[in-house]
Amino acid sequence: MVTKNVEVSELGEQKMYPSEEVLTNLLGSVYGVWKELETELAQDEFALTFFWTYNQKSKFWMCTVSREKKSLIWITLWEGFFKVQLYFTEKQLDNTVELDISEQGKEYLRSSKLVGKLYPVFIEIDRQEKLADLLKIVKMKLRQS
Repeated sequence: MVTKNVEVSELGEQKMYPSEEVLTNLLGSVYGVWKELETELAQDEFALTFFWTYNQKSKFWMCTVSREKKSLIWITLWEGFFKVQLYFTEKQLDNTVELDISEQGKEYLRSSKLVGKLYPVFIEIDRQEKLADLLKIVKMKLRQS
């Protein structure tokens, strides 16, 4: 997984709530991909909601995506991209092998290392092409949850 060389997100200040204006400025050309993600995950097929919180410990704004009261996805925003974090059981991760996704998407899944009882998967979205992989992964996770 390639991570851009950005030390701290501009959303590292509590007073900088992630408004549409802040998101537009921060994400730049990736803002349209962010809006598409919000739109897709809010539709009935996914029925997920987005909620912003400021984590006092990490000093960072984070978007939690959930269904009812169950958190499924955590997202942090950076200059020109956003990072999506999901957690899988071993069985769920094994089932992702069958997904019709890009090689890079499969590499995100394969590179996950066990932490406790779950495998955290980090996906960096910096262009439109990666969104299709992410939506397929989320759809599979929801079917298995």
